Amino acid sequence: MDPTDIRTVRPSGNEYEVDSLAACIQAALASWGRPVSYECVAGLAGAAFSPALSETEHCASWWMESCSDARIEFLGHALGFAVQRSPNHRTGRAAPESFVQGARRAVQQGEIVLCASRPCWAIVTAWSDGSPRPALAGPGASADRAEAGPQTPMYILRPAERSLTLCEALREAIRFGAAVAAGTHRAAGFAYGGRLYDAWLAQLGKEHFCPTCGEDGWKCAERTASRARDTQLAASAFLHQAKHLLPSLSGSNRVDKAALTYAVMAGRLAPYVAGTGLNRVWSSPVRRARYAQDVAEVRRLHHMAAEHLSLLACLV
Repeated sequence: MDPTDIRTVRPSGNEYEVDSLAACIQAALASWGRPVSYECVAGLAGAAFSPALSETEHCASWWMESCSDARIEFLGHALGFAVQRSPNHRTGRAAPESFVQGARRAVQQGEIVLCASRPCWAIVTAWSDGSPRPALAGPGASADRAEAGPQTPMYILRPAERSLTLCEALREAIRFGAAVAAGTHRAAGFAYGGRLYDAWLAQLGKEHFCPTCGEDGWKCAERTASRARDTQLAASAFLHQAKHLLPSLSGSNRVDKAALTYAVMAGRLAPYVAGTGLNRVWSSPVRRARYAQDVAEVRRLHHMAAEHLSLLACLV
């Protein structure tokens, strides 16, 4: 790849909908001539099966964006790339200068470097020798917000041969997805198993949905609904794809039930996503009560989907 081509490698999708890490990896694969659907990446990563609730983010617009890197090596084995993590990916300290220089050279040579930046993951698009910080591109408008400093973990991705067959990858993804949906998967700083819906309902009982944004907090609520709905749609699509590829699932109605449950959840949230004017709902006690009922129903349906996935995981 010509070094200038790296500038065209940008994650697609709206920042308030897609999982930023999955979107970045999808963009990297496409740049190598290995196109894979976003739903496939999100499903293999586990990101499709439960919104990830950040336990440290204060603004509700971004409490699902700081995705965990726990599955990045698995994604490499399943989709065909090798990962070189910066040594500070767990310490919170500045990366060694030797790694920083290597990452800068990788960018200049047209390779893919990801940043676990805040508020979302991003791809490094440029990094000159005289600049201490790289230029970043995240999904949608988040490119204007993504920042990386000395403590930001970085990941150099290089194409490699897959070490898992498609069936092996799908089986493992469903087993992991069941753990994510049930909340038994653990990752530092994140909560799964539908915990987002608990936090969502708790905020609905307060004057402002977002403690950071105050009167504009309804916009954060819209983004929350958009992000959760996109997650549910990705789960439904991934499960339908898996059914046609895994012989062990061909005769099971559990996969259909799980996929349908996620689709019903998405339909329930459709009236509340970005651009629907949630401020009108927020200002009406009657509409707000119905809104809370719908979110509570989505929480109930999530636990139902998790049960289907748990039984499904026993079949693969």
